[in-house]
Amino acid sequence: MKGKHNGERCFVIASGPSMKYMDLSPLRGETVICVNESYKALDWDPDYICIGDRELWPQVKDVYATKSSKIICSSGLNGLVGQGYTGTNLALITKLHRDKTVLDKGFSYDLDYGVHKAWNVIPEIVLPFVCWAGFSECYLLGCDCTNLGYFYSDSARSTKHQKILHEVFQVHDLISKQPLPTRIFNAGLGGKLSSYPRVDFTSLAKESPKVDTDLMVVGYYTPDCDYRQRAENMKASVERLGLHCFIQERPSKARKEMPKPMPWVLNCAQCGPFIREMMASFPDRRLLYLDADAEMLKMPQMILGLKDIDFAAPILTNEWVNCELQSNTLYFNTTPAARALVNKWCELQEQRNKDVLAAKFQPPYREAWDQRVLQESIAFIPKLAWTPLPWEYGKIDLPKSGRELMQGVKPEDVVIAQHQASRVTKAKI
Repeated sequence: MKGKHNGERCFVIASGPSMKYMDLSPLRGETVICVNESYKALDWDPDYICIGDRELWPQVKDVYATKSSKIICSSGLNGLVGQGYTGTNLALITKLHRDKTVLDKGFSYDLDYGVHKAWNVIPEIVLPFVCWAGFSECYLLGCDCTNLGYFYSDSARSTKHQKILHEVFQVHDLISKQPLPTRIFNAGLGGKLSSYPRVDFTSLAKESPKVDTDLMVVGYYTPDCDYRQRAENMKASVERLGLHCFIQERPSKARKEMPKPMPWVLNCAQCGPFIREMMASFPDRRLLYLDADAEMLKMPQMILGLKDIDFAAPILTNEWVNCELQSNTLYFNTTPAARALVNKWCELQEQRNKDVLAAKFQPPYREAWDQRVLQESIAFIPKLAWTPLPWEYGKIDLPKSGRELMQGVKPEDVVIAQHQASRVTKAKI
């Protein structure tokens, strides 16, 4: 994580009551860091959530596990923050040196070493993280430093635990006077924090420059679990890079009487018909399909250059599968061969769906998995020009088992991350 965001800016959302009066919609497409429960200010998942509160951690960790956000922890006063976590999005735990404070030992943002006690989550883990990650500018919102409650009324710990000690202001003053890689500003409304320069939040909004390309990124979701939110996050990650993205809600195929994971299989089977509709809606645009829980981390330069290729997708080989197409990242050109492939895919998929409903297959219904049906369809298009995509263009997150599915991919090289929400959600649909 060190230096990952060199030269970028970020917005930190705290939990002060001033957040009630702020319109955060301009932050879509920006890097947003929330703390504790301040994610409640957004109708999308932030990029990061920071926490170091030993009392709050057991109460919020299950909620964190449902987010697409990366979780950043200091180990807390009991050393257990970040422990006992079932989610796959825990990105970093740094040690809190409980016997050392910022006031007597200085401000530490070397997260390999750890952080010093600062009596508040912002100076104790958030500001060390933004400096460590290399952000050039950090804007604080809702960092009121008052004891007037939170902007939400359903705090897991209640307002009686809210304590802004005098030491917190001393810590902020000390940090503001240090030479740091990150310039820190207070872009919030009111509050008592006066250590950092004030800026007008409304003056900070900016539009991402659009990339001159005929590529359209598309994706769909069903109204099951939290897929809509995940799709919104995927769209934001694409648009942050200046690319165009279109997402669509499609009706769920789930029925209560269906055995698991039949509903999930049938919902995934809508991919072919969705792509066919997108080809009709955007006939002059090359398409890049991404699963709803994907995240575009870098500009997909290789895909932008695939002008003479009809189709591309990652092909997975490991100890469990051999040369298996992955349908989480799919590229389709505007060519007749690409359209023929999608039509054949839809034709075969429709029959497999009928076979699933007629109980011709047994769980987990692999014969009808959309990626397998698509891979079979390739053989029916003899003049199809297609190529495998590098794993960096569809990097599957490390599963709960800890056994890597895509060995050898460096985190800093990942272009498109696939967070695989289905590991959790397919049993709930």
